[in-house]
Amino acid sequence: MKKGTIFYSIILISILIATFNGDAKDKPYLFYEIKSPTATVYLLGSVHLGKKEWYPMPQFIETAFDKSDYLVTEVDINKIDVNLFMQTMLIEDSTKLKDKIKPENYKKLLDVFTKAGLNEDFLDKLRPWAAALMYEQFSDFSSSNIDANYGVDVYFTRKANKKNLPIKGIETDSAQMSYLEKFDNFADDMIEMDTKTDKDDKNQDEKLIDAWEDGNTQELNQIINQSYKDYPRMGPLTDEILKDRNIRMVDTINNYLQDNKTYFVIVGAGHLVGEDGIINLLNKENNLKVRRIK
Repeated sequence: MKKGTIFYSIILISILIATFNGDAKDKPYLFYEIKSPTATVYLLGSVHLGKKEWYPMPQFIETAFDKSDYLVTEVDINKIDVNLFMQTMLIEDSTKLKDKIKPENYKKLLDVFTKAGLNEDFLDKLRPWAAALMYEQFSDFSSSNIDANYGVDVYFTRKANKKNLPIKGIETDSAQMSYLEKFDNFADDMIEMDTKTDKDDKNQDEKLIDAWEDGNTQELNQIINQSYKDYPRMGPLTDEILKDRNIRMVDTINNYLQDNKTYFVIVGAGHLVGEDGIINLLNKENNLKVRRIK
């Protein structure tokens, strides 16, 4: 399993994964400039998986990165404790995954895992959230060229490492693991969400990707709001993953804007949109200038 492939798969909000169509370079980006009297933050709404041909990104984004003093990502990839994360994925007691989810969903998992060359013994050792997220990875990308190695944050982290640019993580890897663990009680919802399609035979992830590629903030927000209606049981956890983290991200950005540096900040695109999104929260700050750059 490649480093980061599962780690960034936080439900609906931080996971924007699916089969991409067209060239994203020809479409608008969720890219913003936020200025205080002394500092600048460039804010890029991202996807955590991608295509090799996306890079380099458009010049206005590359230039903003090149003149930044820091790269900021949701978590510093360089500091991920992969061994701890892999341990967190496994059931700690003698129970099995098949005892924790619906039989029909277990069968879906087994079919996909078998096609991926993994046996049932391995599947049964996984915690429900881990199995559901791996199911999404395998079913969505088995025949595509989408790869975590070409995620937007991975691309810029590599560039930062190459030029020795300091990297800041908004959250720690252990904090993100704690979010993932909370999805154990929603594995069935996650599997069913991934297999549910609309009249155009697109699942939730594919619709999110289409909206991201189009730079369509209204559509992104509508999709997120629809998820609350379709899966109300997950509402409180979605609030914690999305709205509560948005507030903390805004606090972090405001702290950056207090000094005299330039920051290049990358977060999942779902954090930027809607009434409770980062952009709307920042726009309420009287002393800030928030501008979308296309």
